[in-house]
Amino acid sequence: MRREGVEHRAQSQTTSNKSLGFDEAAQVLRVFSARRSHLAMARLLGPLLVLRFLTRRLTVKQIESKAIELLGCTGGAVRGCAPELAFDIDYPSDYRYVLMR
Repeated sequence: MRREGVEHRAQSQTTSNKSLGFDEAAQVLRVFSARRSHLAMARLLGPLLVLRFLTRRLTVKQIESKAIELLGCTGGAVRGCAPELAFDIDYPSDYRYVLMR
């Protein structure tokens, strides 16, 4: 039940964002919905990326390119920092917290 509430809030925030078109908002929601399922995420990423991951031939650049393709926005990995510094943004309040820092 809690997950549905999060997805509903994300959907209403994404679809109300005027900078996103309908197709982009739908794609962001598709990725957001798949984030907790390995199978759903593998389907989104495609067989080539999954094969590269399984054979340990996947590069950070390939991951960045696929993320940009899937989400329709620019971005990139933050290299050279400890993984312990990662911060999950699961809720709108998490995002607002990050913006304040």
